[in-house]
Amino acid sequence: MKIIEEQTYEKSNAYSLFVYAIRSRVTRDYYLRRLRIFFNHINLEPDLTIEERCNSFAKDNLDKFSFILDT
Repeated sequence: MKIIEEQTYEKSNAYSLFVYAIRSRVTRDYYLRRLRIFFNHINLEPDLTIEERCNSFAKDNLDKFSFILDT
């Protein structure tokens, strides 16, 4: 049961939702590059991978922007 929950979490984290929502590889690469630039600009944990940074950003700011999920 715990393995299934972990797999579900991995599939539904912020990075996965972002990446899997974009079908075109070219567009996905472009958006990831822009996201990396944004994270560098705000100095968000530069030693982590883009996936870890994305999930960290979403986790830290979920309560501030929860209204976005309500639409």
